[in-house]
Amino acid sequence: MGTMTLHTTALDASRGIARSTRPRLAAATALVTLSIAACGRFRFTPSADDSGPGGGLLDSSPPGPTLVQQSTSFMTPVSSLTGTLPRAPTPGNLLVILAAYLEGNLQPPLGGGVTDWRFADGSIIHSNIEIWYGVVSAQPDAAVTISAAMTNSTTPILATVRLQILEWSGLVATKQEVLDAASAGSGGVSPASAPTIMTTHPADLVVFGISDLDETSMIGAPTDGPWQALDPIKVLDDSIQRSWYRTISTAGSLAPAVADPAAKPKWDAAIAAFKVAP
Repeated sequence: MGTMTLHTTALDASRGIARSTRPRLAAATALVTLSIAACGRFRFTPSADDSGPGGGLLDSSPPGPTLVQQSTSFMTPVSSLTGTLPRAPTPGNLLVILAAYLEGNLQPPLGGGVTDWRFADGSIIHSNIEIWYGVVSAQPDAAVTISAAMTNSTTPILATVRLQILEWSGLVATKQEVLDAASAGSGGVSPASAPTIMTTHPADLVVFGISDLDETSMIGAPTDGPWQALDPIKVLDDSIQRSWYRTISTAGSLAPAVADPAAKPKWDAAIAAFKVAP
């Protein structure tokens, strides 16, 4: 059977570095009180000394989606894998997973407090990648399990399984409506990309993932950005999975691509856009 390898990492965004949304002040002399929101945003509250039409906060843009926490793990050789977030997710938030079983496709995930996991899209030609999502119920769970899909009741082949779990707030909390668009594809030449998606919602969170059988592949950020990198999964002498996210504020087409410098690229890619809550 060989040696079994397990690797896992996790990040709780509530313990990370807060970044300012850089709201604009109408007057340089406006007094503000700065408070750090729980999920890493700055909120500016005008003080009681502000008066007149020029005082206080002018730009009150909506908070938008926030990456609350993430977890990455892989194990080889196996046919299932359980990943665990740093803490139980919040009911009403969206869990998104980017995952793969190198010998085929996956069954719907289990756990996370999601009662109905849904398949966005995926490709299982080379190194494989699938995107699944679900809204957290009133009984959240930090653990999520993925397993190889059974075919003809045969025992699945033991292989590498990769799992990335993302918790997001600020998205539409209805499972039937949260997905705006998705696509997946594969290829053997650079760059690596999924087919173009056409979004229809005014604002979306877009998650983009690529895997390759050469773990040195996919250097750099995707085109059609800017993008924020998520934690990669690198399995030595086996495969690599990289992923990114961005928010868009207008509906339209999106076709990111990533340069793949491998001598013989063998990649799979998937992209999904999720609707931002109004």
